[in-house]
Amino acid sequence: MTTLCNHPHFSVGATYVPLTGAYFMDCDAVVPDIVFTINGNTYNMPSTSFVVSAGPGPCMFAFYDLTAGGFYPSWMLGPPFMRAYCHVHDMQAGRLGLAKAL
Repeated sequence: MTTLCNHPHFSVGATYVPLTGAYFMDCDAVVPDIVFTINGNTYNMPSTSFVVSAGPGPCMFAFYDLTAGGFYPSWMLGPPFMRAYCHVHDMQAGRLGLAKAL
């Protein structure tokens, strides 16, 4: 599991393209869903939420590494997670609610 957390692009065969700053992979690759457990709740992200068609050619692996700030290796879930789950931010109570997107 550590490899997946540190280098998820290796697990799916994605290759970094410096010109775009993104990882790309074969659109026909069989990629399993990713499952996260946050505060005892399980969140399943289907591969369709993080393997994105970028037009003709390879697909984009939609997780991005954050190499700045001394927190390497860190990965931003960002848009793929937001496509799979709706977020409700309760700033007053200091909590975050997540619900499966329709």
